[in-house]
Amino acid sequence: MRIFVFDPGLTGRYGHHDHMAEGLWRDLKAAGFEVALFGNRKADPGLLAALPVTPLFRQSHYQVTSADPYDGMVLDLGAGSRMFAEDIASLGAGAPGGDDLVIVPTTGLREAVGLGMWMMSSNRRPRAAILFHRAHSPTLDLLPGSLAAAMHRQASRAIAPVAQGGRWLVGATTARLARMIEAPLGMPVEHLPVPIWYGAAAGPAGRRADGAPVVAFLGDMRPEKGYHVVPPLIRAIRAKGATAGFLVHLGVARNITDLSAYHALQQEGLAQVYLGWVPDDQMRVMLERASLVALPYARLQYGNTLSGIFALSVASARPCVVPSGTWMADQVAEGAAAGLSYPDDAIDGMADTACRALAQLEDLRERAESLAPRWRAEQSGSALVARLIAWAS
Repeated sequence: MRIFVFDPGLTGRYGHHDHMAEGLWRDLKAAGFEVALFGNRKADPGLLAALPVTPLFRQSHYQVTSADPYDGMVLDLGAGSRMFAEDIASLGAGAPGGDDLVIVPTTGLREAVGLGMWMMSSNRRPRAAILFHRAHSPTLDLLPGSLAAAMHRQASRAIAPVAQGGRWLVGATTARLARMIEAPLGMPVEHLPVPIWYGAAAGPAGRRADGAPVVAFLGDMRPEKGYHVVPPLIRAIRAKGATAGFLVHLGVARNITDLSAYHALQQEGLAQVYLGWVPDDQMRVMLERASLVALPYARLQYGNTLSGIFALSVASARPCVVPSGTWMADQVAEGAAAGLSYPDDAIDGMADTACRALAQLEDLRERAESLAPRWRAEQSGSALVARLIAWAS
């Protein structure tokens, strides 16, 4: 069995696309499989030098083909699906066959429908494992009668002729997401292990030189990840009398030009601020310095969606402060992770929760350390690979 990994979002040495491609490549090769990675045609030289990626796909996972406010989502699904199918067809005789496995590690409706279109037009029927990280439109409800729900149902009808008979595994990265998309798709959606490879276990929780705990805000700073919330939240935590240091990693600040609030924190000695993407090993170093990880994420976008920083924090035995009503809060409530959840998005309430977490830090730390081994074993990229191999064999 050959394994083909198709990822139109794989463009460079950053983000979860690169992380998953490298993890899949390493684990599948170690298991003895012939593996072929296919990424975006605009893949940068750094990626191509690091991994054996074949540039193939014209449209990124995140690109849109229509900005029409009324039916742009529908037009984009049609055009993007056709383009995905055409790009696979361009492989000709080298495309996957009936004895092979196709993995689409970051799947949207375009990739799912496009893969089905290619199978039907080529009359090739490899097994396919597709992994949804979010619904087609994570900010829209998938209620009966809604446009987003109708698009999921139309997509499932398009792939039904080839997805039947147990040849497709449709998966989701969180149980919430699996439940959300299963009904409109009209087919089983399996909750699969978290697609993150953790590396070596983290050391003891970090503290400042004076012994104070360190609260970390990590990852790519986008509006839905609370970019605008972090500076006033740090000031509010300090105003409540908490003794703590603050570590802020801004990641890639796409379309964000005003960093003055962060510069002020740095200049006043209130936080250490780092800008720019860091590789996985350096992210683990930042986590080593953290005592507590705060994730002031937007519920609308992250209610059903995986957070890689949260998963990495749990695996590193770091307690977290997270928004209620999210997959992250579910893990805390179900006893899979240590931390506290804040009830609303008011800065004062977030700060109160962070201060309570700091006051309970020793208990939370002990709980985090006891939970981390099971998380690393059951919720990891290697566990995902084991599940895919077992299914396809």
